Amino acid sequence: MKVLATALFAVLVSGCASAPVQTGTVTSPAPDLVTGTWDFVVAGKGAPQSFSFSLTDIPAETCISGTWYQAQPLSAPKGSVSRSAYQYQSGKLEILLSSELCDAYTSFIGSVSGASFEGSHVSYGLFGGIEHGKVSGALRH
Repeated sequence: MKVLATALFAVLVSGCASAPVQTGTVTSPAPDLVTGTWDFVVAGKGAPQSFSFSLTDIPAETCISGTWYQAQPLSAPKGSVSRSAYQYQSGKLEILLSSELCDAYTSFIGSVSGASFEGSHVSYGLFGGIEHGKVSGALRH
């Protein structure tokens, strides 16, 4: 039992300590379909919360693999956004609300259809995930 606990601890610690930092190396151009200003509303257990982001073509550094770009916050509840980033692939958009903490992420994850977004506000990391509410969004014209 002691050996198993020691091995589990070693895996957890080494996973946190060796998390690769993505340097924002761009292998493809920013997705033109989603760049621009987006307005989001999160509906959960409490009062609805509003967020606005400018999704840019500027590479972002995150701890998560993939090609990420800066999501510049225009408005958000105080303390909920810090160095945000986004990625878009095959109709799926993820907005990482903070890229400052590795192995613990809070995001909007969902699908883009035209100028609309439907998804979830989630937190996830080494020990699983939780959904905080539903998110709807629209690209400003």
